[in-house]
Amino acid sequence: MQNSNAQKDVFDTIPYLLQHISSVLDRQFANELEEQTGITLSQLRVVEALIQQPYSLQRSIAEFLGQTESAISRQIAILEERGFVVRKKNPNDSRQRIIALQPSAKKIAVVAQQLRKVCYQRVLQSTLNQRALSDLSGQLNLLHDRLCSSSPYGCTQHIR
Repeated sequence: MQNSNAQKDVFDTIPYLLQHISSVLDRQFANELEEQTGITLSQLRVVEALIQQPYSLQRSIAEFLGQTESAISRQIAILEERGFVVRKKNPNDSRQRIIALQPSAKKIAVVAQQLRKVCYQRVLQSTLNQRALSDLSGQLNLLHDRLCSSSPYGCTQHIR
């Protein structure tokens, strides 16, 4: 009975911890991102989606990110206003606009990638020794690989 309770506690705790750690790290990164680049995490995700799928329709970006078109529309409008993206007429359907990145957005994405790495390194290296980091990385990669290969919800996006 004691072993069963310990297993139950693990499955009560792990989902909470994974979600909470991810949320805290995202908030820290989002704050630093906005302070240093002037763009929000939502805007960065649109930029990263366009790097993965250049010249996309707004609907395609929304589907890729699992968000509504209206939420994406607001982010695209801000990015367009700031000169990070342009909207072009779709040659196949003049009612639609294709979203394209400007070179300045690609530069911001590179800066953001480095900033994300620094933010996560700061927390992880101040908490875990090298052996623990290596073990954690191995376990997370194993979990990631299994989820992406077997889940119908799997890995819709891989932006690293």
